[in-house]
Amino acid sequence: MGNTMKRLYNREKGFTLIEVLISILLAGIVTTATMQFYVSEHNNMLAQHDISDMQQNLRACVQELTSNLRNAGSNIPNELLAIESSDGNPDSLTIRYSPMGGSATIGENTPITEADPIHIDTSIDISSFQTGMTVFLWHNALKIGEWFTITSIVPDNGAGWAEIHHMGQPFTNAPMPGDQLIQLEESSYFIDAVDSTNLLFMKITNGGTPQVYAESINDFQLQFILSTSDTVTVIGVNDTVHVVNVTMTAQTSNVDFELANRSQDGRRHRTLSTDILIRNNRF
Repeated sequence: MGNTMKRLYNREKGFTLIEVLISILLAGIVTTATMQFYVSEHNNMLAQHDISDMQQNLRACVQELTSNLRNAGSNIPNELLAIESSDGNPDSLTIRYSPMGGSATIGENTPITEADPIHIDTSIDISSFQTGMTVFLWHNALKIGEWFTITSIVPDNGAGWAEIHHMGQPFTNAPMPGDQLIQLEESSYFIDAVDSTNLLFMKITNGGTPQVYAESINDFQLQFILSTSDTVTVIGVNDTVHVVNVTMTAQTSNVDFELANRSQDGRRHRTLSTDILIRNNRF
C-alpha cells in the first residue's frame, strides 16, 4: 500500500524547474524564428510594393512626355516655340501643340479695346471653342501670346461675325485683326526638390498652377538631336529638332538598407531612357 501511494505521488508532482526553463527557451527560439521570418517577408513585400510604385511612376512620366513630344508643333504659328527647355540638372521642358481645327483668325471687325468681345468671321468654324475654355491669344504682329478664359460665345449677331466674350479680362496687349485664338495644349514639366526625401515631378497645364504628376522622380535629363546631327542640351530659336532623348531616374520612397545599393542612399533606383522622333520638325 505504501509503495502504491508513493508511485502515485511521484506521478502527480509535475515538471521540474529545469524542464520548464527548457520549454520556455525552446518556445522562445521558435517564436523568435517565426517573428524574424514574418518581419523579413513583410519587409520584402513592402520593398517590392515600393519598387512597383517607382517603376510605374517612371513609365507613366516617360509615356506622358513621349505622347506630347510626338504632337509638338502641330497647328501652331511658326513663331510660337513648340519645345522649350532649360539645362538645370535636373532639366525642365515645355511642349506646345494644338488639335486640328483648334484655331481661328480674329476678324477685321474686332474693336481695338480690351473690354469688347473678339470678332470671328462666321465663315470660320468655331464649334470646337466652348464657354469656360481657356484659350491662347496669339498676337501675330508682336509674336507673343497670352491666356484668357471664354465667358460666352454669340455664334452670329446678324452682322456676319461671331463674338467671343471674355468679360473684360485684362489683356497685356489688345486683340488685333489677324491675331489668332488657339486651343493651345501647353505642358511644362520640372522636378520639385523642396523636400529632398520626396522629389516630385510637376506639371503645369495651359499656364495654370503646378500639379504633382508623379512622386519620387529624382532626375530628368534632355538631349536634342538637330537636323545638323549636332546634339545639344538646350534648343536655340533657329534649331530644327529631329529627336529628343529623355532620360529619367526614379527612386523608391522608403530606405531599404538590406536590399538597396549601400553606396547610394539606401534606396533602389531605376533609370529609363528613350528617343522620341519629332514629327513636326519645322522648329
